[in-house]
Order: sequence, then C-alpha cells, then structure tokens
Amino acid sequence: MEPWKPTDVIAIASLVGGIFGQGGGNELNSALTMQSFVKRMGKKAGREAWADFRSKNDPEAPTTVSKRFPYETRSAFAKKGLALPDPGSVHFTQTASASVAPGAAHGLATVGARLQAALEAAGHASNWELVSAKESATGHPIAVMGPQVGYFVPQILQEVDLHGPGIDARGAAFPGVSLYVQLGHGRDYAWSATTATSDNVDTFAEVLCKDKFHYRYRGKCLAMEKLEKSESWTSNAADPTPAGSQTLVAYRTVHGIVYARGKVGGRKVAFARQRSTYGHEADSVVGFAQLNEPGVVTGPAGFEKAVSHINFLFNWSYVDSEHIAYGLSGWMPQRAKGTSPDFPVLGTGKYDWKGYKPGNRTASWLPFAKHPQAVDPPFLVSWNNKQAPGWAAADDKYSYGPLFRSQMIADKVKAATKGKKKMTITQLVQAMEEPATQDLRGYRLLPTIFKAVGKPSSPKLRQALARLKAWHGHGAHHRDLDRDGVYEENDAVQLMDAWWPKLVAAEFKPTLGERTYAALEGMVRTGSYTGGSPTEPDFSDGWWSYVSKDLRDLFGPKPKGAWSRIYCGGGSKRKCRRVLQNSLAAALKTSPQQLYGGGDEACASNPQPSCFDQNRPQVTGGISLPPFPFQNRPTFQQVVTLTQRLPR
Repeated sequence: MEPWKPTDVIAIASLVGGIFGQGGGNELNSALTMQSFVKRMGKKAGREAWADFRSKNDPEAPTTVSKRFPYETRSAFAKKGLALPDPGSVHFTQTASASVAPGAAHGLATVGARLQAALEAAGHASNWELVSAKESATGHPIAVMGPQVGYFVPQILQEVDLHGPGIDARGAAFPGVSLYVQLGHGRDYAWSATTATSDNVDTFAEVLCKDKFHYRYRGKCLAMEKLEKSESWTSNAADPTPAGSQTLVAYRTVHGIVYARGKVGGRKVAFARQRSTYGHEADSVVGFAQLNEPGVVTGPAGFEKAVSHINFLFNWSYVDSEHIAYGLSGWMPQRAKGTSPDFPVLGTGKYDWKGYKPGNRTASWLPFAKHPQAVDPPFLVSWNNKQAPGWAAADDKYSYGPLFRSQMIADKVKAATKGKKKMTITQLVQAMEEPATQDLRGYRLLPTIFKAVGKPSSPKLRQALARLKAWHGHGAHHRDLDRDGVYEENDAVQLMDAWWPKLVAAEFKPTLGERTYAALEGMVRTGSYTGGSPTEPDFSDGWWSYVSKDLRDLFGPKPKGAWSRIYCGGGSKRKCRRVLQNSLAAALKTSPQQLYGGGDEACASNPQPSCFDQNRPQVTGGISLPPFPFQNRPTFQQVVTLTQRLPR
C-alpha cells in the first residue's frame, strides 16, 4: 500500500469538513421558494408567510445556551447588493459534469459517491449532554458525548491512542487525517462535537461580461477558472462497478464553484458558492493539536483557545473534574453592511465579506468571543439544535422552531436535576438512550394535535386517538423490547406514520397550493419516513414545528412569535378540525404494504415499521453486516466522569 500523500490528507479533510463542518449556501433555492410564496399570495403577504416558515430566529426554538449571541439578524430583504433571480430564468448546472467512457454510467455511483451521500445523511445525529458539578450526584461534572458518522463496514472512524512529547490523548479520528485525536479524551479531560449547521457558505451572483465564462469583479472582466479532472476505476470485491472512466469539469470564480445560471434585473449572471473554509480545510490541524496537548488544555480557557483555531463549524463540548464548557468553532463570515444574509448577493466585489482577499481566500472572521459559548451552566445539551438566541439559523435550515429533538434529552436532564435532585451518570446515559427510540411527533406534538382534533363522533376515530394517546403516555417509542420482530406499540407507530403526511398536507396545502408546498418541501422535508426505500427516522428536520405553531395559534395556548396567518382550515376552528379528522380517517385506510412495502425485498414481505426503520450499515469492504434494530443515536460514545486533575 502506498503511503498517504499531503494531497490525500487535504482531500480527505475537505470531504469530512465539507460535509460535517459547514452550513448555508442554499440562498438561491431559498429565494426561489420565497418567490413562490409571493406569486401565490402577493408581495407583502407572501414575504411575511415565507419569513414565518423560514424560522430564522424563532423565540420558541430550543437552544444549547440561554445567553443571546446575535449573528445575521439583518432582514432577508436588505437591499444592498440584493440579487434576487428573475422569475423563470434560473437553471442549475452540474457542479461537475462528466464526459464518460464505456462503463462510466455506473461509475458515477462509485463507493466514494455512495460514501459521501451516506455521510451527508448521517452527519446530523450526533449528540452530547453535560451536567455541571453542582447538579451531579458525585460533586464532579458528568458527560455522555458522541458523534454520528453513520454505520459503515468497515467503520469510517478509527481508534487512536497517542502519547509523546506535547501529546497525550486517546479517542477517534478519521483515517487519512488522524494526525491527532479528533474526538476523545486527554489526560484529565474529554471533548466531543456535533455538526453545527451554522452559516459559513454564501451565494454570489457573478455578473457576466463578454461571454458565459467571464464575469465582472472589482472593475475588471475576469475569466472563470476551468477545473478538469479525469479518473478511471476497475472492479473489485468491495465494489463491482464495471470498469470505466470519466472527466469532471467545473468552473470557478474568485468566490467559488459555479452551480447555477440565470438573470438578475435582466442581466445574465452565474451563481457561485463561497465557503469560508474553502482552500483552508487542513488549517484546523492547529486546533486539534492543541486539544491533544495537556499543556494547552488546562481548563475551559485552554479548551476554548483550541477550538477557536478550528475553522469548521462544530458544537464542541468539554468536561473535566471541575468544569463543563461549550464553544462553537468556525470561520464565520462578516457580511457586507446592508446586505442580505438569506439571499444571493451581487459578486462584483462591492459586497464581499469584510476583509476578503481573493488571492488567499481569507477574510476578517467574526471574533471567537462573539460565538455561542458557555462555562459551567447547570447543564448543556446539543443534538444539532439551534446554538443560542439571536444566532440566526443558516439559510438552508428552516427547522429551528418550537420543537426539536434535543428537547427529548433536555427534558430528562431537567427532570433529574429539578430542585434539590442530583443526577447520576446512569441517569445521564438513560437521558441519551431513551430518546434514541422516541418519536418526536408522538413525544412532543401529539397533545397539540389532540386538542385541535377534538372529540370525533366516529367510534373508529376515537379508538385511533385513544391508541395514540396511550403511545404518547408511554413515551412514544419505536422499540421491540421482547425482540419478536414487532414494535411493542406497533399499531400506534404505524398510524402515526400513515397520518403524518396526510395531516401536514391537509393543514397547509390548501393555502400554500401545490407549487409553493413543493418548494417549501425542497427546503425542509415534511418528516415523513415511509413510502420509499427503507430509512431510519432521525427526527431532525421536519414540519413538526410548523404544525405546532399553526395549531396553537388557532386552538391555544398562543405561541410566542405567532405567524402572520393561520393555515389550518383557513383560520376556522371548525374547518380545521374537520380536515384533521378527515386526514385521520384517510390514514386508517392506508395499508402497511403502502407504507413499508416499497423499495426493499425484506420489507415487501414484512411490511411493518420495525423492518422499515432498521439501521442498515453501508458496506464499503468485502464483509457485510445485516440490518439491526432502529436507534437514533451516535455511532460511538464516551461516558465520562472525572474526579481529579493530573499534573502537567
């Protein structure tokens, strides 16, 4: 086997950091979605309705810290440099187009491509929970921490144990970039991370000049840089893809890779994405080196110093024998004054990021002191949720509303530390383990739905609601405790799965219309996990907050930050109740085969949620493992309770 080359390390760092350590970059689709609202409802009402669903700074959104950290609070419609696309002008280009040789049609779905797709799907189930010394039964902080990087065979994380001058750490790292432990513990402290999904990627509209491959920047007409890469492959035991080759082509401006073209105000433009870490993917090695260095990490201050040098976006947790701490890492751009943080901005140079230098792709990043962070609050929980009040959701994150899965952990920690109670490490493990099989819809949203549905006259509907109420009362789990292959409350899970997409459509589609509804689904999926190929539910992004906000505005209690209009039943309680009951009646007619029988032979012959929900390992080697029962939790975890500080 050939040794790793520096270019290999940078490539792997780019892949890992580009998937787990970034957010935003969907300004163009967000603009198109907003324009769909405007076309449906008119300019004023459409913009207001879009802003409701955008959930940029919902006051009810659960956050990791309670202190306000304002970022990107400017209006989405800030006018300076605003580059909203002309209606009907946008067409998306492949970031890399392929000129293929025989067999290459299959090659486009090679192991690398499948690996990236799987990583993107798996990167948002990491969690960690920390309890301070004051709230712990031992008088020392306790923690349960773990990243989710999917289930692979072989696994894509490796265990690393490093000791020597200036380094003393053990934990996990990605192969190829395992110069240091990336998630683990030092001499007398431990740390971990969750994907942050904050906003470090923006879209710039490059105004074209001369032809489609030239654009205006700082008073000059510049040529786009053509990037071309040829590759070939052969079949092997791990990947039977037929042998072939392909040539990948993309175009790059001073801001980034061109991914779409269109018009803005009648002028032809190319839309390019700019990521703060682009070309600097290996720079984070400084921060990881310091996390591994006991002479640097002597407490929360040293931990924060280390993570401040990590340019990718991660929610970092820290625990030692006395303290817990949190800090959001990343190079956060400071947008040009008066520009929109939500939509494309003109790329002429006038509206560049503060201090941007195209020669080395650097800028004046937001100082780390202004990033969300905390030391020794009663407890801290992160499950890819919103970081802090005022820290605006990235333009591709529409789901930071009143319901988020982090509440399933935080509720249990709050209960175990209420009043004079002190939490044990066993309880903290359970606070993470219980939500791994819980359904956020059943756990948090059903009481609001019950109030809205009322008491139907139909005995079948009353029986269905009773089944769901019992399931909610038992914690709304997807689990098979006796291992007979069937969930303990299988009928309730199946009913929730059948009802959910019908309920959402009945509540919102009449007002939004087909096109706007579909556009919004393109920004945030409804959270339906049935009807296609089997998939394990993650209860991260979904429309549960939308349903909660809308129904509470109609039936109470009134939500904070109420929306500009009520959608269910057009604002009529009677009509809303009727459409919800009708959607439940339709759900009762949905068969298990319709829900779980598609896309997989095993579930076609065994159509039930326990089959459909299973975790299915991605096989990238010569050995395979069968699916295993559903769990929505990290790939690996640390259970930490430290009692002493060791000498440096």
